Amino acid sequence: MSGVTRLLGHWHPKWTITKFHDSDGAVAKWKAQGHTAFEASVTFQDRLVEIKKFEYNGVTQTGANLLWNLFTDIGGASPFSNANTRLGVSTDSTGFFNTQTNLNPSGLAAFYMQLMDATFPLPPTTQVVFEATFDMNTANFHWQSFGVDNDAIDGAGDVITSYSPGTIGLVNREVVDQGTKVLGDTWILSLILEVT
Repeated sequence: MSGVTRLLGHWHPKWTITKFHDSDGAVAKWKAQGHTAFEASVTFQDRLVEIKKFEYNGVTQTGANLLWNLFTDIGGASPFSNANTRLGVSTDSTGFFNTQTNLNPSGLAAFYMQLMDATFPLPPTTQVVFEATFDMNTANFHWQSFGVDNDAIDGAGDVITSYSPGTIGLVNREVVDQGTKVLGDTWILSLILEVT
């Protein structure tokens, strides 16, 4: 049919890690006041180590189920709001498969799920922006996989493994080596989910 524009929807995640040497915790404290990772990179240029960007990830079966539940208004899913959205990191380098339910699929990895920073997510347009700050004492290990889930508790011991009305398991997962975070560093993990 000529003259008809077809709109195709694509899930397009863009990850960024903004890395700082932050032995006195000043970057993390300033970030907690509601600033973005970009603002932190400008304000604390003298502490900035690098900005790493990477794209793509797999949507888990839990994530796909959640999207359909939201589209059809089934399941009473908790929204991905500031109070209950976590960005997570793990040492696990197991390749992605869509039935994974957490960032520790091997059961042996170090991992940490961090609640979003106070001013996130940013108001959605064709994209939504999630951001979480891992201060100098948090997640000091080799960062090799990344994902988002839905719960209200920070930490390494709380793993959400399935969709339920109160909590939502791992929605997505990316496996890419981003180096080792050490004591005294603050890293800010950002995720833009864009529909194009």
